[in-house]
Order: sequence, then structure tokens, then C-alpha cells
Amino acid sequence: MSGMRYRRIQFGPVPDSYFRALDELEEEGLIDVERKGDAILISENRGSARRRLITLNKEESGLIVKIAKKWHGKKTKEIVSFTHAQLPYTLCTPDEIIPYELITQEDPEHVY
Repeated sequence: MSGMRYRRIQFGPVPDSYFRALDELEEEGLIDVERKGDAILISENRGSARRRLITLNKEESGLIVKIAKKWHGKKTKEIVSFTHAQLPYTLCTPDEIIPYELITQEDPEHVY
């Protein structure tokens, strides 16, 4: 959905530009980032002027809701285990860019 390139990192696939985007949003005062061990807690900076970064269509919004419902209440460890069992993650080496085509080879029930 994002069209971003994903990289295989320790806790699962992450968009290659993810950490740079976090740094930029934090520097602009749009988000607050709190690092706790391996966890990164991100929240909207309510004191900042709101700006709309992305407009999602109905299908994209619906997919996000569906994914949120599936993973609601799950522990991070469960989500990490799920991503580690996916075909793209198992075929790539640490820090490698994951070819997009690999996720299309995954069982659709095991994509998210």
C-alpha cells in the first residue's frame, strides 16, 4: 500500500525510509518519540499545528482498520514472530532490501 522499499531488520520488515521519516517529523515538532529499550513510542505532538500528510482512499482506510482489528491486543512478540515466519523475511539476509515480488508469493492469509 505504501509503495516503499522494505528492509529486513531484527524485529521484522520496516520501510527503508521509516527511521529518517521519524527523525524529520520529530525535528519538525509534529510527533514526540520516546525510546524505551528496543521499543519506540510515537505520539502526535498535540501542541503542533496539524498538517495532513496523506489522504487515504476508502479501500486503504478499510485495510488499515482490518489489520488493526486482527492485531488488536496482541503482544509485540507475536507480531514479530508472524513477520519472521513470512516468506520474504525468511529468504532475505539481515539488512537486505526485501524484493516486493516476494510478498506476492506469500499465502494471502499470511500477508498481514
